[in-house]
Amino acid sequence: MQTTLGLGDVIDVGFGIIGNARRVTALGANPDIDTGAAEDMWSVGGLYQWMAAPTSIEVFSSNANDTAAGTGARSIIINALDANYNEVAQTITLNGGTVAVPSQVLRINSALIASAGSGKINAGDIVIRDAGAGTTRAVIPAGYGITRQSQFTVPAGWTLQVISILLCFNRVAASSRFGTFATFFQSSAGFYRMPLEITISDDSPYRHDGIPGITVTEKTDFGMRCTFVSNDNSDATAAWLGIMRKNT
Repeated sequence: MQTTLGLGDVIDVGFGIIGNARRVTALGANPDIDTGAAEDMWSVGGLYQWMAAPTSIEVFSSNANDTAAGTGARSIIINALDANYNEVAQTITLNGGTVAVPSQVLRINSALIASAGSGKINAGDIVIRDAGAGTTRAVIPAGYGITRQSQFTVPAGWTLQVISILLCFNRVAASSRFGTFATFFQSSAGFYRMPLEITISDDSPYRHDGIPGITVTEKTDFGMRCTFVSNDNSDATAAWLGIMRKNT
């Protein structure tokens, strides 16, 4: 039976003391949010496009130095879900251009560089997209080494508790600004809800904590969406931390 984790349990999970549970975090950032339309918290901007079915994907780098013997990123790991929402991790060797990913996936939860040359980081934007230069599903921005997206899908057989949300504006100009951010839940059937909405200003980061946390069931998409900003070209972060535990 699924049980609620307490504060002491959360710390133990981080050290691997509690079995069948692990720490999960998604570090969402959107560097350019404009007024007038909602945008999801990921580095590409706009609304995130969820896959409707298992899809063939490819990896593209905007810089030729991201290659097997280059000075940039040499390989990446893609953490994804298959057609049955089971976790799959694939290591892809880069070639400075486009590389096909062997297996189809239904969701991409994160990606990060696994090795690099003398530059120690990816030189270009590494784009994970549908095969044939299709829809972008994730990006490792140049110089960051990891995807910066709040979107995450709970694998089959697991339940997620989101216990902390961090919101802030970055690189604030002279004029003050504020914005509203919402939690986004989408079922495997494709309908979604946004139950919690929080408005913050640029005075300081805002952290929303709670134990027990926000429960996200298996096969559910979760993320953060910006529903309003007071100023164009707003740069914001919406990150969350959770504990994921097996259902049995």
